[in-house]
Amino acid sequence: MSDFLTLVIACGFGSAAFGVLFRVKPKHLIFTFIGGMLTTSILLVCLSAFEGNNLLSNMVSSFFGTLYCILCAHWRKAPFTVFIVPSLFPLVPGKALYYTMVGFFEHDKSVFVENVVCATEIALGIAIGIMIGNIFNTIIRSRTRKVVDGVGRLNKKK
Repeated sequence: MSDFLTLVIACGFGSAAFGVLFRVKPKHLIFTFIGGMLTTSILLVCLSAFEGNNLLSNMVSSFFGTLYCILCAHWRKAPFTVFIVPSLFPLVPGKALYYTMVGFFEHDKSVFVENVVCATEIALGIAIGIMIGNIFNTIIRSRTRKVVDGVGRLNKKK
């Protein structure tokens, strides 16, 4: 349990630091911190529930992260990307990408293929989760006769 909590908090700080790197306004950094913690905690729970399925775990995590970021963008009246990029940063498959390149440059096909598959599953899971989250948001907003534009403002549909 302490390892879980340590990892979640560390990913929150990593998300906030990534937000600082990309010049996110200080008033939004707490939301990137919470977003990083949220996506990481959901990812860890899903990895244990789905027995290590990278595609499904990252898809579910990025889906809920996307919904969280849509709500933050609406509530804080800021662009969606201000929240989504740092919040999903902990999901990026850094280790798999690193070992993919190690396998490639050392001509070790088994390491290369294993890590390419892993990195591709993670990247596809993140992308599909973001798409499903945005589609879900569009459906919900169209049903309530309101559409959120790029900066989080509600516009009445004509």
